[in-house]
Amino acid sequence: MKRKKQEIANYKKHPKQICFGSSKLFKAQYTKEEYINNHQKWRENYLHQRNKQMIIQGRRQGKYGNNLFKYELDSNTMIYRGINETIYLPIQFYYQKELLEEKVKLIHNTPGKAICYVLELSRDYFIIKAILELPEKETTTTKAEGVVGIDINVDHIALTVTNEHGNIIGTKKINYRLKRKTSNQRLWILREVSKEVINICKQHQKTLIIENLNFTYKKQQMKYNKKRVNEVLSNFAYTKIIETIESRAYKEDVAVERVNPAYTSKIGKEKYQQSKGLSTHLAASYVIARRGMSFSD
Repeated sequence: MKRKKQEIANYKKHPKQICFGSSKLFKAQYTKEEYINNHQKWRENYLHQRNKQMIIQGRRQGKYGNNLFKYELDSNTMIYRGINETIYLPIQFYYQKELLEEKVKLIHNTPGKAICYVLELSRDYFIIKAILELPEKETTTTKAEGVVGIDINVDHIALTVTNEHGNIIGTKKINYRLKRKTSNQRLWILREVSKEVINICKQHQKTLIIENLNFTYKKQQMKYNKKRVNEVLSNFAYTKIIETIESRAYKEDVAVERVNPAYTSKIGKEKYQQSKGLSTHLAASYVIARRGMSFSD
């Protein structure tokens, strides 16, 4: 009770705060000379950063896949019908334009018809991005002659290649460093890592097996870790690396399957680490690969 009362007192004294527009830019008004002497300039930049993006959710009901924005194919015009006025925006999509037009032409209430639009303000102009549900593709990889299993960690990916009998034919450790990197630098690093993983799958013509991780549970565990460990975990984009790997796999026609991650590290450590001469994480990736091939350990 004493500890809980102390926590409540601390929250009242130092309430939790959220900063929209990046905390780094918010603090810059007190640390950068250009903003210390010119608060109006800081305010303009801060409000721009805070309000520069808007997401309009799509719906498969309706003719255009979105209730607010309607993309006219014949005139290449985006139409926004507001309460007081209608706005016409001339627009030209380049990447995956054919797929976007195909989605717009789908019949009302067809699964996959919903189109989400993202608006980004870049000072002098708007950038409009369309987010679509991609159709399923035939893959060029199989599990008949083995798979590639990966174990994702804070600073590296442990990778194991197996044959048709579930035995190891190759291992690899792919290192990366995300700490003290900007968001763009992290994204570039993760893309390079995903490219290397998918290239190995293509080289061996094998399906990629990954863990179906529960990130909510993993983040809940952070409260019991040391501060140094939490700093590393919070900087590690668990979800982002899986997204980049699956995105790359889709482009390269590589099949990806998720398996239950329960006890993979423990089984790998007790059953395969010493007998196979593997590290803890490589042993875990081996268990993940075998689980993807429906072998029981």
